[in-house]
Amino acid sequence: MEKVSVIIPVYNEEHYIEQCVRSVMNQTYRNLEILIIEDGSEDRSLDICKELSRCDKRIRLIEQANAGVSEARNRGLDIAEGEYVFFLDADDAIPQFLIEKFICQARRQHAEIIMCNCRKENNFQMKQLEREAAKEEGDSWIVGCGEQSEEWFHLRYQEEMSNIGGKMFDIKSIGELRFDKNLSYGEDTLFMYFMACKHVKTAYCRQSWYYYRMRADSATHSEDMMKREQYFECSRTIRDKEYEKNKTQYALVWERMLIHQMIKSFSRLKRSGDKEGSQSIKNQAVIERTYPLFQKIGRDMKALYFTCFFCYPLYVPCRIVLSIIQEILDDLWKMRQRPVKIFL
Repeated sequence: MEKVSVIIPVYNEEHYIEQCVRSVMNQTYRNLEILIIEDGSEDRSLDICKELSRCDKRIRLIEQANAGVSEARNRGLDIAEGEYVFFLDADDAIPQFLIEKFICQARRQHAEIIMCNCRKENNFQMKQLEREAAKEEGDSWIVGCGEQSEEWFHLRYQEEMSNIGGKMFDIKSIGELRFDKNLSYGEDTLFMYFMACKHVKTAYCRQSWYYYRMRADSATHSEDMMKREQYFECSRTIRDKEYEKNKTQYALVWERMLIHQMIKSFSRLKRSGDKEGSQSIKNQAVIERTYPLFQKIGRDMKALYFTCFFCYPLYVPCRIVLSIIQEILDDLWKMRQRPVKIFL
């Protein structure tokens, strides 16, 4: 029976870590190694983790000085003893059947990545999960392999494959690949990008089995990250690598993503009154106009770009108008796809 190493980085998660770890302890699949990487927390997280480790011999508690989530995940990969690794964030949780479902697909499909959708919950809803018995829903899987893994990552399932939480990997497929500790945002997206470039076989279920916690303090945290120079580095890196490989279609996806992230970040910091932060992003956005693919991002994105950075009062009306136009086009497209009824 294959062992699964569950890697849980922990930093100041005293309010959430117990629910997270117990959701792993309660898995129907029992051959687990629960790696808790305690990343120098300043609250009671370490004490709670120590108490949990005394309840279950499968838990290995690793303590380290604060080095960030990437270093914590890398530490877990370095010491993992399982044939598979499963990534779980310390404020999230999983239903008791999830890992068993994933293992069944890994065996059946010989898949190297097994993944599902996430279900976004607030703190109250996450507490309710503890009182409710997890219901095992019917599942339907699709499998992609070879170059299809790149198409999935860049186009078809970009959102689903942009994060690491709730994904299980054959550890051999990871090899020497590790998370980039220099990134403050998007380190998991970049990791998934390099995995997709390996043309790994992926099994994907559309069921929302990964419980992702939406936290009230995440907005402030996001604004702090936006002001760091590395915030847009993930999108830039993927764009540049695809452009160098002459895969313009994929490179353009990430050029649009980069401009979208800059617009969104600038607007948020502008609304919060952070002049220095918004000006820093505007300076970066001006430089991006010199990139060869900028002229191909489309009229809609260009309209948002110029109104946001050079005529901000027009940005919100422009965004609303473009949104309405897109809805109309979507409705027209749906109508064209409907079969025509002929009445005799």
